[in-house]
Amino acid sequence: MAMADIVVSAGVTSSGVTLNGSTGSATMDVFGTTSNTQLTGSSAETVLSGGSAVSTTVGSASRQNVSSGGVASGTQISSGGWQNVSSGGSVLSASVNSGGSQIISAGGSALGTVIRLGGNVSLLSGGVAQSAVLSGGNFTVSSGASVSGVDIENQASDLIVSSGGSAIGTLLNNGRTVVQSGGSVSGTRITTNGDLYLSGGTASDTVLIGGNALISSGGIASGTVLSGGMENIYSGGVASGTVVSSGSQFVDAGGIASGTRLLGTLQTLSGVAYSAQVTGSGALQSIQSGGVASGTVVTSGGGQQIFAGGVALNDVIAGSGTVTVNSGGVLSGSLTFSGVGSGTLVIGDNSAVVSGAVISGFQSDDEIDLTGLGYDSQTYVTQSGSTTSVVTGNGSYSLNFASDGPGNRVFLARQGSNGSTVLYAAGGILPAQSMSLGGTASSVTADFGFDAAYAGSYANLGSGEVSTDGKTYSVTGTSAEVSTALQNLVFQPTGSGTSPTMVKLVLSNEAAPLVLQLSTTLNQYLAGGAQADTIIGGTGADTLQSGSGGGVLQARGSGDILIGGSGATLFNDGDGAATIRGGQGRDTINAAAGRDTIVTGSAGSQVNLSAAGNVAWSKGADTVSVMASANTIVGAGGATYATISNNNVTTFIQSTGASTVVGGDGGTTVFGTGGTVDYTANGGRDLVVAGNGGTVNLFGSTSGPGLLAFGQSGAALDYTGHGASDTIIGGTGSVSVSSGSNGLYVGGSAGLNMIIAAGDSTVLGGGNGDVLSSTGKGNVLVAGAGNATLTGAAGNGTEMFAGTGNALMIGSTNASVVDAFAFANGQAGGSDTITGFTAGVDRLILNGFSGAQADASYATQSVDGSGNMHFTLTDNTQITLVGVSALSRSQFG
Repeated sequence: MAMADIVVSAGVTSSGVTLNGSTGSATMDVFGTTSNTQLTGSSAETVLSGGSAVSTTVGSASRQNVSSGGVASGTQISSGGWQNVSSGGSVLSASVNSGGSQIISAGGSALGTVIRLGGNVSLLSGGVAQSAVLSGGNFTVSSGASVSGVDIENQASDLIVSSGGSAIGTLLNNGRTVVQSGGSVSGTRITTNGDLYLSGGTASDTVLIGGNALISSGGIASGTVLSGGMENIYSGGVASGTVVSSGSQFVDAGGIASGTRLLGTLQTLSGVAYSAQVTGSGALQSIQSGGVASGTVVTSGGGQQIFAGGVALNDVIAGSGTVTVNSGGVLSGSLTFSGVGSGTLVIGDNSAVVSGAVISGFQSDDEIDLTGLGYDSQTYVTQSGSTTSVVTGNGSYSLNFASDGPGNRVFLARQGSNGSTVLYAAGGILPAQSMSLGGTASSVTADFGFDAAYAGSYANLGSGEVSTDGKTYSVTGTSAEVSTALQNLVFQPTGSGTSPTMVKLVLSNEAAPLVLQLSTTLNQYLAGGAQADTIIGGTGADTLQSGSGGGVLQARGSGDILIGGSGATLFNDGDGAATIRGGQGRDTINAAAGRDTIVTGSAGSQVNLSAAGNVAWSKGADTVSVMASANTIVGAGGATYATISNNNVTTFIQSTGASTVVGGDGGTTVFGTGGTVDYTANGGRDLVVAGNGGTVNLFGSTSGPGLLAFGQSGAALDYTGHGASDTIIGGTGSVSVSSGSNGLYVGGSAGLNMIIAAGDSTVLGGGNGDVLSSTGKGNVLVAGAGNATLTGAAGNGTEMFAGTGNALMIGSTNASVVDAFAFANGQAGGSDTITGFTAGVDRLILNGFSGAQADASYATQSVDGSGNMHFTLTDNTQITLVGVSALSRSQFG
């Protein structure tokens, strides 16, 4: 049959025409209007400018061409048929059936096309399609083309967006939308069983109520909202800003999700996730092996699970939320607790790695549950710098905390509901955190407490226990165990009204000597025990005490109290002004800073006063070395031996006991108020006072300005000279002087003074019974008010002066030695006897007598039957010259 060519001119209407090109070709050009045209065989209908074709049926091998200005509506495209929409052409409500095709070229447009099962639509570059319905067919959007409002209803339907193509506002109830590399979709809505495949393309503002979004390598989805369904991100795919309020998100290895918000939903992560927010009960970020999550924020009851091989970086728990690190999982970088609410970190076991993460913002309402670490009675928490460790009998786990908590934040452990160990923070102090226990001992007991006025309770006890009154914490173990327990002991004060003033720490039953030090601004009471411990104080006003083992007490501050025990103790006074009490051992006391008050023990101590201002009470057989001025030593019952270095001014007081003092050349003051003191001068300007009941034995020096000594009532002042110009004054006591030279020696008014002048000395009697002797030259002996003996028998020319009492005056028997015997006018009533007077050599001198009085006195001479000459002076003083029978007037007066 020959091909029929039909032209429907403008203004002409054609209806029900059938074109059959089975035996040839048939074409119809439409400038007017056609309806219900049937195209079969190889026929073709061309709708030209101004033309309109309504309800055309395009059969196998037939085609409908819609050219510029032409419009086709309601076209049915059957298997093997196709519809071409050229530039400027428009089609409305076409139906593309199985095997049929619609091709929309550049400038062409299609509205409301329905693609049925097996049908195909191709939207070419520059073409436009709107409101297509896919009921099982395929819709391909080529580069440069854009489709909007596609409704995909059948599971067998495919919307394919090629590189450079775009689809807007697609509704995916069933079927698939495939966005190839370079293609893009926006505003897609997926329900029921629809699938969105991003195979290198991009999707924005997708909404899933059901179905799936599958993002492959190169695919990028942004702003997706899941109210159901699942977003799957495979290797090389990227999703950003996804909000999952229902449904879930799966990130496979190599996939990336950024800024996901999980609202009570699940993210399963084997790839990488950045800045996820996990919010609400049931919300969970599950990090599988190979998965990495960075910057996740867990809040409002949400959770994060890190499984073996998974890694989380820089987590945040905002308010309430839980991060769980399972065995083999890793939490690194940081974990920040923020906001109000109880945040929880759960750590599975020691294979769960959290130690590299820095935990910040951890407060009293947060907790860390160590599920793999069983709690027991000896569980405690250690804090050293930024590292906090939980130690139990089942093992330990360490965590790093930032120094961002309140000043009174401490870490404690309690038993969890499943028997695990739970770490939490509370208000309190670590009173012994700075405690140092040096040395190694297999066993030691330490007792710790505060002053009684400070109330509260102890926590983090470890292996220790608290006394029944709650005041003292005690712990026994090796020195390392005890040190650890004390350093991590927590005290939680009751209320805020009081503050501690003193901390107490006492050692006992040590197996070996230890070094104890506690650095705190509080005053301290530190005590050693059975070994020779070293106890070191702090900067406060501390009390340090050695035990039965003695040891070392080392003050560091000013005003400390150091107390010795029964063992030998070395005392060091720190910054001075210390009070030092020796014990029962042979102690060594170093007053290096000065201003100390020292009381030695009874066993005998070595006391070194190397600084000024000390007062030392010597109660034992002590050796005191004075190496600085302005020190005072009190001999208080012991046998003290004191040496004073040169140029140091020192005061020594002997109250009881017997002491030996060796002076320096700086000037020493010695008070012998009781007991006996032997003092050896060494050239200083010394002052010695022998008090009531005291005995002072003085030994003068060979040079120097000379010492000055005074005796008091009941005192015994014994002096042995060695050449210095000393002054000895008996005062109201008595004096004994041996080998005095170049000095002034005055007997005490108590009498019985025994004074021997070796040369060039002046000797004054003081009381009754004095014996004044000269053993050299240049000596002057002056009797006092009582009866006295003055002898120059061993002297070399002695001047002797009688006093108011009776005097026996003895001259030298050496005829070449000239002695002088002097009497002062007005000392009436004495009866003086002179022996060893050599007439013609010695002189008898009358002081204060006139010539007439001397003549009258000489005129009274008489010689008794024994050959002794007697005189009575005009003041009634009687003189007897033993063995002298003749004396000229020139020798008298």
